[in-house]
Amino acid sequence: MKVLRKCETELVKLSDILVGDQIGIDLNGLGSFTATAQKVTAEGVFFMFDECIAKREMNAKDTNKGGFEKSALRKWIENDVMESFPEDIRAKVKSIALPTCGQMFDGDELEWCRDRFEDDGDEQFELMKNRRNRVADYNGDYSWYWLKNATKKELSAMAFALVNTDGTDRIYFIVSRVVNGVARKMVEVMRDSMLPGNDLAEMHYLDSSLTYRGEGEKATGLAGLDHLEGRTVDVLADGNHVRRVVQNGCIALDYPARVIHAGLGYGAVLETLDMHPPQQPVTARSHSLVSAELHLEKSVSCLAGPIGDEGDEVLRPEDEVGPVLRGGKFRVHLEKAGEDTPGAGFRIRLESDTPYSLCVLAINAVGEAGGQ
Repeated sequence: MKVLRKCETELVKLSDILVGDQIGIDLNGLGSFTATAQKVTAEGVFFMFDECIAKREMNAKDTNKGGFEKSALRKWIENDVMESFPEDIRAKVKSIALPTCGQMFDGDELEWCRDRFEDDGDEQFELMKNRRNRVADYNGDYSWYWLKNATKKELSAMAFALVNTDGTDRIYFIVSRVVNGVARKMVEVMRDSMLPGNDLAEMHYLDSSLTYRGEGEKATGLAGLDHLEGRTVDVLADGNHVRRVVQNGCIALDYPARVIHAGLGYGAVLETLDMHPPQQPVTARSHSLVSAELHLEKSVSCLAGPIGDEGDEVLRPEDEVGPVLRGGKFRVHLEKAGEDTPGAGFRIRLESDTPYSLCVLAINAVGEAGGQ
């Protein structure tokens, strides 16, 4: 059995530190923390704290004018945080700053950042290639944290990049909303992935929604929807789906419900890449794709079929006892391809226009060779 064990050692020279080494730092007024060496160069060592040391805004107002260099957070870091270091460590510190998108991400995530945030030209730290190393805590709980990059001016004058609680980048939007008849731009953030549970009454995929949860009491309507005045909203009442028009900031139901969610509905759409029959079959028999096998879990309704078709109703949203969560394997039949047009492929499209979950685990192509 191989055992990896950390052991404490005393280093005389900073040049002896290697990537992955940890040091302990007591910050006066903030607490005791560890920091890990992320990069070692001839000029020195780049350390990064392993957890968030404080909860701070980037600026007092929602602005990124001047970027990180002109931010209130930078001033606090360079003054208050620097002063909190022990004197022997502070004497060796050249500078303190936030990490950048380039240092944290690569691949598709970095490309997404470059499209939206100021480019930093940095390379990803080797340890950050493992997502779990990008996850941080604050006071014992998962926490997002700031990055140095401000959003591009043509996109927003308000936001900075940050890292989400699961080590991924977090998505902010500038959304045009009409509030009380006036067009306004709102800064909104995508909530963390909401995996489906087992209680339909608590399941809702809605935009700009409000929720009522009665403490043992049921309600026959929901108020406070003034921001959606005149709009048709999707409503889930104890898991049952209806649509209502908001009037005077309220909606009414035909029956009382313990849990009510009301908001703007949106459709879930999943489209595969081309699925092809084998290009070089093992035998000389003709081959084709005959169906796609869908693996679903905790889903209520779903239409599925080849692109261009209306789609088959794989799952119905309701049966005799109301909506039910289902899972398992479901077949979508295709017209045969491959005999007359070798290499012809299909794309499968899944849709759901209800506010329930559509949880797709896998989509597999099922082929036929020589009629078998």
